[in-house]
Amino acid sequence: MLPDTEKEGFFRKFGQDYGYPNAPNNIDEIRATEFQRLNGLDHTVYLDHAGATLYSESQIEDVFKDFKSNLYGNPHSQSNCSLSTADVVGEARRQVLNFFNASPGEYRCIFTSGATAALKLVGETFPWSSQSTFMYTVENHNSVLGIREYALREGAAAVAVDVEEISDLDSEKSTIEIKPHSVQRRSEAECRKKEQNS
Repeated sequence: MLPDTEKEGFFRKFGQDYGYPNAPNNIDEIRATEFQRLNGLDHTVYLDHAGATLYSESQIEDVFKDFKSNLYGNPHSQSNCSLSTADVVGEARRQVLNFFNASPGEYRCIFTSGATAALKLVGETFPWSSQSTFMYTVENHNSVLGIREYALREGAAAVAVDVEEISDLDSEKSTIEIKPHSVQRRSEAECRKKEQNS
């Protein structure tokens, strides 16, 4: 946490937008009640929330209470504890689909070990062809660039793009401009040879 004088200056500058102003609890209350283990770590800044966010104390308590009162097993087996696990996993899938307003008749929710595994799955299973184009932003995660290799291997084109937000000060609107780089393809001979061998 910032020393009081620095915090006051921060609030003067950013106070109106700080700490979830419309939420039931502000960020300081959440930190004091849910992340007490951070006390004494005033100079620690945690930035990996996309990869592994900090878990709150109420989450730990709820998980502990659940594990203490339920018995879970391998969801691929047929015992009662396995069926309980399958029910929990199924409900989690339904909640994810519901969050995205995605019909279970059209979409499936697949859990992976992380973003890299999910992107690899997309690259491996997408029906790439010589008619496909994989478009990706220049500044991207290495796992996204890995999809490019699957696409190119199957004869698809790949195009890197720069994405730039352009603000119109008069209308207070912004637009997105996409600037493509050159198209990448594997050599035509290599693609034809691969198709002949398939």
